[in-house]
Amino acid sequence: MKNMSFKMRIAVFTGIIVLMTSLSLSALSMLNAKKQISYTVSSSMSTPAVDDVIYDEADNAIVLDPDKESDAYTVIAVETAENAIRKFHFTSVLYTAVIAAAGMLLAYLFAGRVLKPIRKLNDTIIDITDENLNRRLPQTYSNDEISGLTNSFNSMLDRLDTSFTKQKRFSSNAAHELKTPVSIIKMSVQSLKRKKEPTREDYTEGLDIIERNSERLADIIDDLLTLTNDRNDLPTETVSLNALLVCIVNDLLPQYRKRDIKIEYDFDDKECFVSCSETLAYRLFYNLVENAFKYNNTGGNILISVKETAGKYQISIKDSGIGIPDEQLSHIWEAFYCVDQSHSRKYGGAGLGLSVVKEISERFGWNVQVHSETGKGSEFIVEVISI
Repeated sequence: MKNMSFKMRIAVFTGIIVLMTSLSLSALSMLNAKKQISYTVSSSMSTPAVDDVIYDEADNAIVLDPDKESDAYTVIAVETAENAIRKFHFTSVLYTAVIAAAGMLLAYLFAGRVLKPIRKLNDTIIDITDENLNRRLPQTYSNDEISGLTNSFNSMLDRLDTSFTKQKRFSSNAAHELKTPVSIIKMSVQSLKRKKEPTREDYTEGLDIIERNSERLADIIDDLLTLTNDRNDLPTETVSLNALLVCIVNDLLPQYRKRDIKIEYDFDDKECFVSCSETLAYRLFYNLVENAFKYNNTGGNILISVKETAGKYQISIKDSGIGIPDEQLSHIWEAFYCVDQSHSRKYGGAGLGLSVVKEISERFGWNVQVHSETGKGSEFIVEVISI
């Protein structure tokens, strides 16, 4: 059966069902016919009473009961009845075979018609490759399983097409972002080599450029690894959110000290702990706090709060920066998407920070939201399950 086509399986199963049904009906018909013929022969005999008639199996004849008062022992041959029964049996078996064969043939033809959309579906699927994922199966408007399968397959193609498009765009953007710092480093080295007697200032300037772009290159690689790493075996630790956020601010302050940005904290009285990978949690909140610095105005402020409500912690990072336009809010989680290109380039951003935030929060089962108003700032809220 495994080597048979689906069409042939339907035909065989239908034939078996028809055959079993026909045999059952024939057997019942034969049994009933035998009883009826015997009864008719017995009834047609001229005897004092029908009860005086019996069937003698040894002599294969119908006789009058010798125990009755009649002195006659009349034997009536039943060859005609037996021949009728045999003929009936033969005819029944023959008709059963013909009906079963005809049923199987009709089932085969009907299955071919019913399965025709599946053959078309199969042919179309074979022709679809990663180069033509925009191709779709012909839409049907019936309510059968084939229509449901077609719609499901088209939906799957939509998801695959979107995924492949994002993947290609991601790869292209990643190559571009990696190429930029490498090119700058290469040009700095070549500039130093072209000078016959480079001064100490030349070396200092070149090394600063190389260091700055090397750090940017390392950050991009770390972010890409975070986005593409599916490992779930990272060590889980008990992490203090209060201490983690203060540590992140202290790490970023030297870089943005000239911006004169004021930091405020609003923590609960008790320290808030969560169970997670400290490395990834640091990366998540580092990106949010860094964006609050990066896209803020000179002399602006940042408010970091941690509050516990209904068994969850709400971590809010609010800035007084440039904000995010409403039409761009749905895109900020996409890799390499930058709201303000000038700020991103000035401070070494590649548009991966919020993609990493989204990836890590989903891995932890946390929820991240954003509220923003152009020119007035943004607020990112992370909901964390407490321990």
